[in-house]
Amino acid sequence: MRGPKCKLTVSAEDQLALKRLSRSSNRQEADRARAILWSLEGQTGVMIGAAIGMHADGVRRLRHLFSLGGVDALRARPRTGRPATRGETVLACARVILCEPGQPRWTLPLLGAEIERRCGVRISMAWLSTLLRKASLGVVPEARAPGAKANKRPNTRVGG
Repeated sequence: MRGPKCKLTVSAEDQLALKRLSRSSNRQEADRARAILWSLEGQTGVMIGAAIGMHADGVRRLRHLFSLGGVDALRARPRTGRPATRGETVLACARVILCEPGQPRWTLPLLGAEIERRCGVRISMAWLSTLLRKASLGVVPEARAPGAKANKRPNTRVGG
């Protein structure tokens, strides 16, 4: 048997704030606001959860948060803990290394070893590749001899 209908009530000002929040660029904030708006329209937690990819218990938790703290309780909060700086350190070091004359091409393992030697930061090749790609420093596939077979995982070189 289903429980009682949602007993949330909101002022016109809060309803407007919820509609604005539902168009937020932060997807989680927008989903939280939509969940409350749909609850006010009489949608069930199961239906709302299915629409935004959340369990019905999560929808009930959002309703409870909203009833305690209003629209501000639905907003995203800053992440706690130490800010991530390792990736920035690696990129700064990689930029210096890649701009130096001398070694015209770098493989990811060589670049990773050089970053560790110079900056003291060890990083996996997968994460190094991701950081370089996001920073548009580029990963260039190593040239193969004509007629050579392609490997499943080609050797990659970094730089120009």
